[in-house]
Amino acid sequence: MLPRPLRGVLPILFLTREALAQSNAETVRSSFAYILYGERTPLRGNTAPSLTPLGGQQLYTQGSVFRARYLSNGSLSEDDSRVTTASPVIGLEENAIDNSQLSIYSSTDEYVFGSALAFMQGLYPPTPHAFAVDGEDLSMLANGTTVEYPLDGYQYPNVQTPSVLDPNSVWLEGHTSCADYWSSARDFDDEANTVRTYNSSFDFYQKT
Repeated sequence: MLPRPLRGVLPILFLTREALAQSNAETVRSSFAYILYGERTPLRGNTAPSLTPLGGQQLYTQGSVFRARYLSNGSLSEDDSRVTTASPVIGLEENAIDNSQLSIYSSTDEYVFGSALAFMQGLYPPTPHAFAVDGEDLSMLANGTTVEYPLDGYQYPNVQTPSVLDPNSVWLEGHTSCADYWSSARDFDDEANTVRTYNSSFDFYQKT
């Protein structure tokens, strides 16, 4: 996932941010993050590569930590305070997704796209009666009834999957047109280190 450098950008482990020190406090104007996908099933095996429940929890937790740092004005939990400090991004919607403030990019791989969604669930969890600017007006029917999103206010991020013609695709799937990558992938099973590791660990995995 990759964001655009506007007021708030979050999403797929390298993070940079623009900040100004002001009397022991930070003024954060934007954030960029390149986040690896969560645990997935093996690429080689009887099942298609997919995000595991543990992988989903990993990205959800990471999104929650980003929320604690960049969105929440409240005090951090004991666990969150061990890894970060609260520095909300100026002008970024705190409780409701405003997709005009975010740029989220993912490859089309199921486990990567699923990781992006799990991350965003942690960043913007379901929140009843949470609407971005003008969203509350859109949720009200003519009779004055307010309609809530499903699942108690589930949030809908705009996760983009750029094609190979989009320059942003090189950050996500640059390997797809790399001859060396595919050559390495084809030769992986026959490499000496692969064979040695397979043979040395075979008995262990047969027992577990």
